[in-house]
Amino acid sequence: MTALTIRLPNSVHQKIKELAARDQISVNQFIASAASEKMASFMTLDYLR
Repeated sequence: MTALTIRLPNSVHQKIKELAARDQISVNQFIASAASEKMASFMTLDYLR
């Protein structure tokens, strides 16, 4: 697994924390899931083209 440092606006970080807590997952899990979903959408578009 790779560690990654990202810079987020405070408002985005706060909203991610709230949404992750609502889903009872960590911020790290939330961001990993969001990145995976975005990657899947790009890969699907590439496949359909």
